Amino acid sequence: MNIRKNTDYAIRTMMFLACLKPMELSNVAHISDVFSISQNHLRKIVNRLAQLGYLHSVRGKGGGIRLAKPAEQIKLGDLISDFEQVTELVDCQDGPCIFIGKCRLSAALKKSSIVFLSALNEYTLAQLISNDAQLKHIISTTIPMRESEESPIS
Repeated sequence: MNIRKNTDYAIRTMMFLACLKPMELSNVAHISDVFSISQNHLRKIVNRLAQLGYLHSVRGKGGGIRLAKPAEQIKLGDLISDFEQVTELVDCQDGPCIFIGKCRLSAALKKSSIVFLSALNEYTLAQLISNDAQLKHIISTTIPMRESEESPIS
């Protein structure tokens, strides 16, 4: 199963924020610079993560974004499932297929999707960054946050 770029960027953003000190804020401009992602594109992803309850946004001077709950409570499978919103891996109506109602492909793919997400739920965001000293070093050597970056979403 492939995940879309938006989901990939959402996971990277979450990992980045999980590497920060507790309650430390970052912003879209900084994260987009670090990962070389369009600010407009990342802003949409961050808004979606906030809507889903994964991020908390602090507005105003000194504002920014941070994880809404501890990284230990964020399961990778749930994040992917929430962000992808895939209900079926194959659309039997598209075509239409001559085997509709006769084959077991759709059921097999649905089961494999459940198993896939269940396996990913064995990992939390905290486990993904368990080598956080190395990741924090990478973050600290990337583009430093500019003092003028105050808006949580811009």
